[in-house]
Amino acid sequence: MLSHFFRQLLNSVGIFFRTLRAFFTRKLVGVGARLKRLTNFSRQATKVASESLQGAAAAIQKPTKREDYIETKRLFISKSFLVMLAITLVAVGFLIYLVVWPFVLSNFLTARFYQGDGRVPDWSGRVIVYYDQDRKEPMYAGKLEGGALQGEGTLYDENGLVTYQGNFAGGLPNGKGKAYEAGVLVYDGAFADGRYEGAGELYRDGDLVYKGAFSQGLYEGMGELYQNGSLVYRGAFSGGVQNGFGTAYQDGAKAYEGSFVNGAYSGEGTLFYANGKRAYAGAFASGLQDGEGAAYRENGELCYKGSFAEGLYDGDGAYYLEGDGGTVRAAFTAGRANGAIQWYVGGKLWYDGSADNLTPDGFGTLYARNGKPVYAGEMDRGTLDGAWLLSLPVEDLRKAFGEAALTETDNAAGGFLIVNQELGLTALCSYRQENAEAAVCALWLTGGGADSLATLLPWQSVSDFGSWAAGAGELAEDRQEDPEAAVPAGALPEGEYEPARYAFGDWSVTALLAKGSGAPAALCWDSALNSPAAKGGKGSGSGDKNAPEARLDQLLASLDLIDSAGGKGSQKPVGSDVSRLVGLTGSAADAETLIDTLLDYFENKQTQTALEGSKLLLQQLITEEQGSEKRGAGNAARAAALQTELDGLGARIALCKANMEKAALKVQDRTLLNPADYALEKLICSFDPGELDAGGLYRAAVAHAEGIAAGRYTVNADELAVSVKAEVINLELSYQTVQSALNSRQRTQETADAALQGYARCTADRYELYHAQIARDDATAALYAALAGFSRQVNVVNGLSGGWLSEKQAWLDDVLPAIYQGEIARGQEEAGVKEEEQIQREEEAREQLDQEDQP
Repeated sequence: MLSHFFRQLLNSVGIFFRTLRAFFTRKLVGVGARLKRLTNFSRQATKVASESLQGAAAAIQKPTKREDYIETKRLFISKSFLVMLAITLVAVGFLIYLVVWPFVLSNFLTARFYQGDGRVPDWSGRVIVYYDQDRKEPMYAGKLEGGALQGEGTLYDENGLVTYQGNFAGGLPNGKGKAYEAGVLVYDGAFADGRYEGAGELYRDGDLVYKGAFSQGLYEGMGELYQNGSLVYRGAFSGGVQNGFGTAYQDGAKAYEGSFVNGAYSGEGTLFYANGKRAYAGAFASGLQDGEGAAYRENGELCYKGSFAEGLYDGDGAYYLEGDGGTVRAAFTAGRANGAIQWYVGGKLWYDGSADNLTPDGFGTLYARNGKPVYAGEMDRGTLDGAWLLSLPVEDLRKAFGEAALTETDNAAGGFLIVNQELGLTALCSYRQENAEAAVCALWLTGGGADSLATLLPWQSVSDFGSWAAGAGELAEDRQEDPEAAVPAGALPEGEYEPARYAFGDWSVTALLAKGSGAPAALCWDSALNSPAAKGGKGSGSGDKNAPEARLDQLLASLDLIDSAGGKGSQKPVGSDVSRLVGLTGSAADAETLIDTLLDYFENKQTQTALEGSKLLLQQLITEEQGSEKRGAGNAARAAALQTELDGLGARIALCKANMEKAALKVQDRTLLNPADYALEKLICSFDPGELDAGGLYRAAVAHAEGIAAGRYTVNADELAVSVKAEVINLELSYQTVQSALNSRQRTQETADAALQGYARCTADRYELYHAQIARDDATAALYAALAGFSRQVNVVNGLSGGWLSEKQAWLDDVLPAIYQGEIARGQEEAGVKEEEQIQREEEAREQLDQEDQP
């Protein structure tokens, strides 16, 4: 029955559609005919629509007559039913197309679009969008809502490799996801608006480099850094770099723990050795130790405690020697002590004085356990300065031993012995004779004193001793005598010893090496003659000279600036005596002007000489560089830089020559003589202004001024005192400039020496060697300029004092004092002439009055 019904229904549907077709065909044909007659298309279309709607309304009304039915073989089907059925089918079709299909496509099927498809910006549902129209190269895949990715999705690059896989919101990665570059994972974690946000892991070349918190794509909060798979940092981050408290690691071991600022150690922190022990604890700045802190050795011992700057000891601090070596307190600069230290052993002061870094060197004082000084004198690189002690008279030797308990006994071989038990030092002295004072002939330092702790024998091997001994001067041939045989009985412990002797001029030093140990067990200094009776007094030696002045004299002597007649240098200046040239001047003012001009000539001449050496070096470098360029191996930029440097040097030399010419013309104008013919080195003066007798200088200046005045006018002593003080201050400033130039010259000389050694060992090239020597030449020129400037200021102060300074410092004292005395004599003569003229005028006035009084 049902099958029959559906067959009839289908037949009715067919009839219905045929009827509709016929119906609408007639209507359309009629409309077409009327269109030919009518011109108002809009009006007629409206009419047709109205009639169609009316027909449809009539069709769906309840049938009332047979014409309202369609007859089939067995059934009559209402036309209104068929119309309603057609309308329902059309509506259902539109519903499926507009609602059901999009819903199914969005939720159960995946749409595929080319990126230029206009539907994409408004599409909602699962999609794959492609770069190309053939839809072979995916751009992204996921679910769109209003054209924006939402939920899980994947992004691809143009090569088809995944660039992101994870959650989206608003078209951007949000939530959990993974980012890739060239198909390799670079990030796995949380996102927000396309950036890393929250917890995540960052990778590079497949290796984990960061694990922790992110904010706006940067490290922010707590996290961990990795390098080649190893943890290198764990701690706080801000702005993408380490900021706050954290721990740095190296090779899996903790390397630093503390505060970070912008990725560098900054604030309080601790460095660690690879064995886990502390290396440093204290303040940091810009990645280096800076501020107060403490440094440790790998075995955990405290090494240094105090102030740091840029990773080096800087400021007040204490250095702790290994084992029982004690503690050295000093002011440090750039990692080195500033020339003076205090060395404590067992908590008590043992040494206080000058030092080369941490090594006693120069004048200092040694103390016993009871706090009493047992030696006050010169030290030589960690031990007593035996050469200085040999130069002392016996009385001065006893004074040098301070409050030490001394034992004095006759020596069977001649002379007598002075024993300082606290130092473990024995001195062999000669007896006083008619023509010779008692003198020190030999010294033995055994290090056996209860307070020395063998610190005064610092060498661990014979090679260490050899390096120290060779540094004292030029090595001479070893002597053949057996020094052990000359050691007083009891000065050495029992055992067999081997000597290692070095001789220097009129003295020698010998180390006695205990067989089997290799380290020196005793040290012996002795003078060239070995008979105590033949020793004479030598007076106090270099011990009463301060270190800077001694170094200056040594360097000036090496630069040929000190006349050997003065007892300081070893070479006499070449040329005529400049004192004769100065003596040609007619007055003190002329002499002072001439000296300044001669100093200008000298300064520029010496500067030219120093720079000429640098010029030759630069020319050789340029020639070599040009040759290398021809062989195709040169460096054009370096050659150009060298040429520029040479041009600048040439300009400096030309300026020196011009200044020399001007100075020579001034000298010739005054004296008709050429300054080049005179030994101008004698004009250079060097001394410490701090040692001047200020009172004597002032009195000399007043006496000179009053001598010139000779009663003609009153000398203002207060103004003169101000002038003297100002010029002495200028003199001190000039001296500081000399000291600075001296230090610079010594540093550049050391650098040049090191470069020469490196060049010989093939660790430095000629370019480095020559530039080190050029820097030394520049420092030499600067030193000459500083010395000339100091001598000019000496000239000024000497003029104020009327030659007093010249006499005190033996500076042109064979001519200047006489010139200033002559100035006073001329003043007195001029005063006498004026007085006679005044007397004559008074007599003439009286005679005129007498004549006027006569009747």
